[in-house]
Amino acid sequence: MTEVSLAWLLTEAEIGYLEELYVPHALAGVMAQNGKQKAGNAV
Repeated sequence: MTEVSLAWLLTEAEIGYLEELYVPHALAGVMAQNGKQKAGNAV
């Protein structure tokens, strides 16, 4: 089997363009519940 590796190098302008439309949103489901428990406590 042949392995292929690709390296991506983006400029600051390219990164800005890709992040331009990103809108953060509140977590939902299991990910939202994870923040409510204390370390070491299983739900």
